[in-house]
Amino acid sequence: MLQKTRKLYRILAVYIAKFLDEFKLNFASKVPKKLLKSILLFRIIEFLHKYGMELIHVKGDFFEIPELNYIFSMEDDLSAVELYFKERKRTCFFNHDGRIYAKVKNFVFLLPFPYGIYELNEVFYDECYGGIDVFNGIVVDIGAFIGDTSIYFASKGAKEVIAYEPLPHICEIANTNVLINKFENVIHINNEAVGDRYGKIVIYETKRPGGSSVFIFPENEVISIRKVKVIPLSDVLFNLGRVDLLKIDCEGCEHAALKEAYKKEALNNVKNIIIEVHGNPNSIIKLLNKSSYKIIKKQAHSPLLHLIYACRR
Repeated sequence: MLQKTRKLYRILAVYIAKFLDEFKLNFASKVPKKLLKSILLFRIIEFLHKYGMELIHVKGDFFEIPELNYIFSMEDDLSAVELYFKERKRTCFFNHDGRIYAKVKNFVFLLPFPYGIYELNEVFYDECYGGIDVFNGIVVDIGAFIGDTSIYFASKGAKEVIAYEPLPHICEIANTNVLINKFENVIHINNEAVGDRYGKIVIYETKRPGGSSVFIFPENEVISIRKVKVIPLSDVLFNLGRVDLLKIDCEGCEHAALKEAYKKEALNNVKNIIIEVHGNPNSIIKLLNKSSYKIIKKQAHSPLLHLIYACRR
């Protein structure tokens, strides 16, 4: 019953938006931004006011992006869909055999559309993982997602990239992207999680695949619960001997993984670390300092999300 009510609510929003546009009324411009983000009715009206002319109304609350042959619902993540419209000038998107790809600079990526666009922007346009020389080096990529960071490091001349992605369908996309971009001799992606032990862990899979985590974050809608294989970070590092860059973006498991590697003295042969930290970053910073690392940069994406860059003293 609740699901039916929500659908009717979305359909109502669609027809209100159509009515307002018919009479050239930009209702959304008079609504405070806070309400536009938090109330779905206003969000749908704003979205359709901006992009309705570029969409085909299929039925109910379903619309098609004609140039991609992609149908979506107003129930979907409109912020992610909107990013597609915003990025079309610098990124080429296309549909091939029913799957959507993005060409970023000289690289082509299969996407879990409409997701993956934000991450590609961060990695290839903002170069958030730049500034550390990986030429002819060995890189460990924890949280490979669609292979974007691994391909970035390979494009910078890394000799070998060992990557880990726990979600099977995302790992499959990552491997496809490695093949498309001809880095199969450099990048090796393992379908495993990396943490503080051997065994199985539960991952809460979210609608936004890059947000799936061992924790439930209030802003992410959980769509399934999946058990995946996990291995300790110390073993990953010991097996390689020397690591020029350790990149960690594992949505909350970074605290336990790094602590385990520190206790086993597995960080001793790691030259540089870039780590995304959820929550208070102070404990990670202290641990890195104790391991003879110097914090060279700290970026705060929000009060509880930081990107920390560290190099060995």
